[in-house]
Amino acid sequence: MKNIFLYTTILVLFSCNPENVESCTDGILNQNETDIDCGGDCVLCDITYPSSNSYGVNVLDSVTHMFIDGSDYSFACNLPIGTSVVVEIVGDTMVGTSSWFYDNVTVDGWVISDVTNKTQTYTSSSFGDLNLKFEFLGEGNGVINIYENNSNTVTRSKTFNW
Repeated sequence: MKNIFLYTTILVLFSCNPENVESCTDGILNQNETDIDCGGDCVLCDITYPSSNSYGVNVLDSVTHMFIDGSDYSFACNLPIGTSVVVEIVGDTMVGTSSWFYDNVTVDGWVISDVTNKTQTYTSSSFGDLNLKFEFLGEGNGVINIYENNSNTVTRSKTFNW
């Protein structure tokens, strides 16, 4: 009789499915997440920078550091819901009339400052794929600093030449 009670207890314990507990690490898009295990009550989703986009190689990727005078480039990132980014371009050595510029037609999603002391900022809190047609003129070098999600410190940085 004791064995039947023991077997029944074991059977009941192992046949019950514990309730699935939703969490920010369960690998499932649930709760109020905007992507799997991020956004909503979880940590913000990662901002991504594709290696290229519709206008060419991405100026903001982490790989490309040399750009060619007069060629088209993309200035692109993917901002998940709730994220924001500020990109600061600081020209260091700029020869003659060298500069960078963007196509005004492709500005959707960006707020762009005027160039002051060889520095320009590009700010966005719009979500989705942002892409700006970008070009360098002449010769120069500088640094690109990226501040993600209202950070006061640089979260990504790279030096570049053109």
